[in-house]
Amino acid sequence: MKSVDTPLLTICIPIYNRLEYLDRMLDRFLEDKDLFQEKIYLFISDNCSAQDLESCCLKYKELGLNLDYSRNSSNLGADGNFLKCFKQAKGQYGWLLGSDDIPVKGFLSKLVEFLSHNDCGLVYLDMEPNCSEIKHYTDKAVFFSTINLGITFMSSNIFRTQSVGHIELEPFHSTYLIQVPQYIEAGCMKDDNIIVKWGQIFEKDTDAANNGGYNFYQVFVENLFSIYQVFIDNRKFGKNVLNAVKKAEFRAFILPYSEHILRNLKTTKFKYQNGFKITFKHYGFHLYAYCDLFLYVKKRICEAVARKFKKN
Repeated sequence: MKSVDTPLLTICIPIYNRLEYLDRMLDRFLEDKDLFQEKIYLFISDNCSAQDLESCCLKYKELGLNLDYSRNSSNLGADGNFLKCFKQAKGQYGWLLGSDDIPVKGFLSKLVEFLSHNDCGLVYLDMEPNCSEIKHYTDKAVFFSTINLGITFMSSNIFRTQSVGHIELEPFHSTYLIQVPQYIEAGCMKDDNIIVKWGQIFEKDTDAANNGGYNFYQVFVENLFSIYQVFIDNRKFGKNVLNAVKKAEFRAFILPYSEHILRNLKTTKFKYQNGFKITFKHYGFHLYAYCDLFLYVKKRICEAVARKFKKN
């Protein structure tokens, strides 16, 4: 079966094992198999799995699903497999899709219709429940700070394939965020970027067991902000973008995740060494951080008191 030469969208699935999820993913794609004849190019990059993913792919090819399967001769690591997928992206848009992020029924046809009528750098798929909204952004500071930590979630970002190769990704191998500079580069290529809110996008059953294992503060504070700094140094945007991202992230993620880690020091899968030092480095001289911390603690105390009275 011939692959699509000029698709609207390339879907790349970097995968290691997870045979059950791959089978479910391809079964869902089979419902829209006509899209994979002309509109979508599907590429599956097997990172030298112990499970037989090739037979699963062959089964769905025989059922009429157009796809390309490639197995790495050795495990390239997650970053290496992501890099391979980025280089395979062709057409107008690319989407690196996590193997356990299975789109809900009907989503692909809706997405293809939307992409065919828009010309932007980056599309962010917001998963806010019970919401239907599409917003266009021309201000990079507002766009990236609104996405916030979502820029790190591989499956939520659909990038312009023209951006691939415009930034060297190899230097970001050790950040755990090698996909992020590619998404930021895509967002810098066009004046128009879009946040799509269509409620539930993926099936609820995901493989959360693999989350964690790295230092939350090193990755999502130090490494993430360093990536933005590269774009400032390269004059892709101004310092105002990073400042807006920092402020939004402190309120939405640093405070609640820090509380979560403190409450679950013995069971959390995240590492947290030097967390205070890293946080103080980036926020210690910003008044808003102390104001936000005060308001957050006040809110949590009020909630705890309210729960206590409710029980009584």
